[in-house]
Amino acid sequence: MKFTHILPVAILSVAMLTGCATTGSTSNDNSGSTSQATLGGSQLNTAYALYLEQVKDQKRIDQIFITKSGSPDLRAITKDISTFSKAELETLKSYEKSGIRMNRTGLPTAEVQTRQTIEGIKTSQLLGSSGNTFRSRLLATEVEAVMYAQAIAKVIADAEKDPERKQHLAQSSRKWEEFGARLDALLSR
Repeated sequence: MKFTHILPVAILSVAMLTGCATTGSTSNDNSGSTSQATLGGSQLNTAYALYLEQVKDQKRIDQIFITKSGSPDLRAITKDISTFSKAELETLKSYEKSGIRMNRTGLPTAEVQTRQTIEGIKTSQLLGSSGNTFRSRLLATEVEAVMYAQAIAKVIADAEKDPERKQHLAQSSRKWEEFGARLDALLSR
């Protein structure tokens, strides 16, 4: 039996974070920062599909506490992430109705299989841990998950031509960044 049937997939979203292939070309300016080339239509759809998967994973993160215990502060942040993700999913569904295709991530089979393997490892680690070890693993997983969500939302916002969607994704990126800051604060306690 696969562990994901026992534990919500939401906590395993770190699989979305490792080895993500970039699309489009990048360039390096004189400041040393890397800028992403504008995403074309199919690449933008791919970015939306990756974001949709991440948001779906995060919508159930608070369900980890059905089988595990955690401090009120950890429960609060997971509940807030879950609540935000559920609202974000509704918005993304409305974008699908307007013609954005979010059904294909475009990832190679090897990448999909690697992410599934990582998911299994993380699931085993979380199920097999308790106390401070569980807390640390969950926080580390969530820091990576919200960082990925923040980054992909920003990439989409930067490439989006529709002003309303552009503004929404920029706000979403900032919201994910806020979650990251809250998680970082919990890590330092």
